[in-house]
Amino acid sequence: MKRVLAWLMMTLLLLSLTACGSSKNESLEGTWKWTMDVTDQIFKENKITEIDTVEMVYVLTFRRDGSFSMAVDKAALYQSLQSCIDTYIDAIIEQGYQEMAASKGITREQFDAIMTDKGLTWESYMKLTLLSQGDPYKVADSVAGDSMSGYFRSDGSRLYVSKQKDSFDRDNYTEYSLGGDVMTWTGGDSGPIGTLEDAGAQLPVKWVRQ
Repeated sequence: MKRVLAWLMMTLLLLSLTACGSSKNESLEGTWKWTMDVTDQIFKENKITEIDTVEMVYVLTFRRDGSFSMAVDKAALYQSLQSCIDTYIDAIIEQGYQEMAASKGITREQFDAIMTDKGLTWESYMKLTLLSQGDPYKVADSVAGDSMSGYFRSDGSRLYVSKQKDSFDRDNYTEYSLGGDVMTWTGGDSGPIGTLEDAGAQLPVKWVRQ
């Protein structure tokens, strides 16, 4: 009889632990985003300082089946980068026109004609100059890195991830806190944190639920 009761108690304990783990996972389910300024990393080789911000958005998804994925929204990154480059080139072109007028007395129309004779435009020339110093698109792709995916488990303050379901290393975790629709990563030693740090991120990292 005692053995039966002990077995029942152990079964109830295991069930309660499973339910508890499930409920902690549920608090994270959904899609989260975090935006990082990567302007300096992308334009380091080009030695450009006065330029608009390039933003890189990480998308983190926790699913009900216990799987997760984390990746950069590369379409948004390239769009932000293109907008930044366009604004920069427009400013440099305007500055070039003014300098030519001031130093050489050459009007915009005259300068455009000179560039046309060379088979170029001011814009194409500036883009070639920019790319010759280092391709920002290749750098952006490198900074974005590869996506990661697997399975996750939460105990309410620590996030564990693994390539295999129900196989988690207790020493490999991300410390976090939840406040409304904001999840803040504050420390730990894990794959996701390593990925962000490789891209130049510094803790704390604040994810916003979408």
